Amino acid sequence: MDEKLADRLRRSPVIASVKSEDDLEYALASPCRVICLLFGEISTIGALTRRVTDAGKDAFVNLDMVDGLAPRASAVRFIRDQTSATGILTSKVPVCRAASDSGLVAILRFFMVDSFAYGQVVSQSASAKAHAVEILPGCIPRVITWMRDDLSLPIIAGGLVCNITDIMDALDAGAAAIATSSKELWSVAPSA
Repeated sequence: MDEKLADRLRRSPVIASVKSEDDLEYALASPCRVICLLFGEISTIGALTRRVTDAGKDAFVNLDMVDGLAPRASAVRFIRDQTSATGILTSKVPVCRAASDSGLVAILRFFMVDSFAYGQVVSQSASAKAHAVEILPGCIPRVITWMRDDLSLPIIAGGLVCNITDIMDALDAGAAAIATSSKELWSVAPSA
């Protein structure tokens, strides 16, 4: 992972996952140093990312959730050229690879629904040239521990992270960071 971002995650391991303008205002005022935008549209995503970076934070765009952009390499180039995003968050291997190839930090999301999904993480993250992986749901420390042993990339735990215990359990299991949309957790984020 990009060293600047890795350092930010070490100092502030909770990532604000924002779903609305109101959430974004709250996240900008929070101690979180990384903000994932889980909303927006083609006409607003540039301004949204600039608000994040103007606040001195890293902006990640979940390309799968931006209205008006299809999850393709051309959309990655649009994000790179028309926004101030640090990187892309996606569940699609070709999109992740395009982001990495274009100079953006690329985070590949995996939904851990069964052992088959688990088995895909190592090969797909390598094929995607991912800088980090996000494991969902994030409240499964056992899987994070297995993943830490099998993967050399930073692991972000996300989804169903509901309280400080979930955060600490995931970090103790080896996650580099936690992504949560629970605003109350953004302010109590543990930091080094």
